[in-house]
Amino acid sequence: MSRVTAIPVDIWLMLLFPSVAIAVVGTIRRTAVWLVPLSFSLTTVIVAAAESFYTVFVLQRFDQKFRDAPGAAFELSLFGDAVIGMVGVLLFGSALALFRRKDLASAPRSIYIGSVLGGVYITLPNVFYWSRVDIPVVPFWIFALLFPIFAARLTLQTMPTADAASTRTPTTG
Repeated sequence: MSRVTAIPVDIWLMLLFPSVAIAVVGTIRRTAVWLVPLSFSLTTVIVAAAESFYTVFVLQRFDQKFRDAPGAAFELSLFGDAVIGMVGVLLFGSALALFRRKDLASAPRSIYIGSVLGGVYITLPNVFYWSRVDIPVVPFWIFALLFPIFAARLTLQTMPTADAASTRTPTTG
């Protein structure tokens, strides 16, 4: 466990900054629609940290120059995840705001879909990279830039309008 606590605080802050910013804006605006980008962001952070830890310390997949210092490989992996996660959250949130033409409310289904797609977004590039190390960089960046927009579009289809969400009555079964 000392390997994880040895990670500098600034790396953890970089990972958590988008989630904290979304939570603060959601609290100030007092709307529940911010729960969807927050779920995407938090899932990205949790999955990125778990996947980086598993890749470096369990599978021991890292460059040979980090053989004596796997903690440095873990830090570098978290830094890359923080950058990619921030890009993804910015694109996901921007696409949600851009595609939203009417007042939408978050629903449990849209929060769930945002969470799942956040986990897929951060995990899939690492799966592609480790299966083929010689893959070009261009497909990775195409995925990194287009997947959050696709995820936002897919999530928007599951979000009810605010009027429909307020008039919905709970059903008993």
